[in-house]
Amino acid sequence: MNKNTNQHHRWFAGSLHLASLAVVALTLGTFYALVYQPLQRKYAGHVSRTEQLDLLLVKTGTEGAEYRRLRNRLSEMKTSVSKLHRQLADHPSESIVIEELNDIADEVGLEVLDYQIGLKEEQPSFSQTEIEFSCHGSYASICQFLQQAEQLTETTKLAKFELTSEANSRGYPIQLTFILYSEGRSHDTKERRGVL
Repeated sequence: MNKNTNQHHRWFAGSLHLASLAVVALTLGTFYALVYQPLQRKYAGHVSRTEQLDLLLVKTGTEGAEYRRLRNRLSEMKTSVSKLHRQLADHPSESIVIEELNDIADEVGLEVLDYQIGLKEEQPSFSQTEIEFSCHGSYASICQFLQQAEQLTETTKLAKFELTSEANSRGYPIQLTFILYSEGRSHDTKERRGVL
């Protein structure tokens, strides 16, 4: 029995070692599958995301400067539009003429850089206002603009025209001064004491 018991102990010890090895292998396999592999995937994802962010950071340096430049340009344009709205509110009939001239310029490809509304000069029977335009465009667009502006209205006349050339330029800078004529105060029946 001693021999049998000894064998039985050996078999039991061997089985216990095998069971322990199986538990260790199962634990290692579970750890590998449930912990190590997900951590590896996360790590690879973080490395990939870091590389993407580095590229984006480099790219953003150049695009950021462009964005800031465009944002500043937008701010300048908003200020300019606000200024123009204030001017147009002060001069309602002038705003209609300016809008029509801008529409013609857009249609023929003439770039309106700026315009100024002068003071209204009151005459005994009419008033006149100068509207100065600074534009830039091709010779053809300037000719088309002038032709269409001439037909705009009988109350608007071209008073001044300055065309210059620039070296290495695709177009011509042009200064135009229009005079807008409108009814004067003397046509108001209250001012003339009811007499027309």
